[in-house]
Amino acid sequence: MSTGGGSWVVRDSLLIGSHDADDRQYGHLISDSTYADFIIRIRFKILQGNSGFYFRMVKEGAGGVSGLQAEISKDGRTGGLWETNGRGWVSLPREEEVALWFRPDDWNELVIRAKGKEIKVWTNDVLSAIFSDDDPRFQGWQNGHLAVQLHGDEDVEVWISSIEIREIQGI
Repeated sequence: MSTGGGSWVVRDSLLIGSHDADDRQYGHLISDSTYADFIIRIRFKILQGNSGFYFRMVKEGAGGVSGLQAEISKDGRTGGLWETNGRGWVSLPREEEVALWFRPDDWNELVIRAKGKEIKVWTNDVLSAIFSDDDPRFQGWQNGHLAVQLHGDEDVEVWISSIEIREIQGI
């Protein structure tokens, strides 16, 4: 399901999201299913602007969604973790770190592992974020939808070549 601004098309086996800066609405392509514990692998190329991959997300709050987001952006934050409609950055990498793992204008890969309260993100095989949360509010983030984001008020173009999801069962 697509909500908000921007547009999504499939072209040459790629999922392509685009958004114009004059559109204030954030855009989201949201999964029908919800997920709790999982490993997700996303292969992407960000050509301009700010995008992200949401997980354990709910369809409410400012911008239409709330939850955790692995950042995908041209501004030196790819691989960090942001909590939308919450605390903001929960794991913000330094720009010099991002320069070690992010390949601007090329294909990149994010791997997100969510198990209970522990979240880890790898960008191109380098651990780029780790987050473990004992905040009681976090209990609401332990199951939810997945979504790809197009940031509002920005020119954005993101290409996704694959998204693989493997649910983790048991302890």
